[in-house]
Amino acid sequence: IIVDFLAREIPSIKAYDLEGTYLLWLDCRGLGLSYSELEKLNHTRAKLFFDEGYIFGKQSECFERWNIACPTSYINDALKRMKEAYNN
Repeated sequence: IIVDFLAREIPSIKAYDLEGTYLLWLDCRGLGLSYSELEKLNHTRAKLFFDEGYIFGKQSECFERWNIACPTSYINDALKRMKEAYNN
């Protein structure tokens, strides 16, 4: 659901394939934002609170780690908020 949605609606964000876990990594460097701008956008406009990549080291800045162990309806809602926030 997420990979297809991003490819169609927000192609500047790339999702990495899951490897036996429910933690999805998103590469948001294509948005052209700094990691602090990305975090602010997620919190204030999209109302999303991912694990910020920078907490894992400088090489992970502008990445987000998303815990997708939740109902599909929550994921769909989050994707809609992402689209609205990132495309504006």
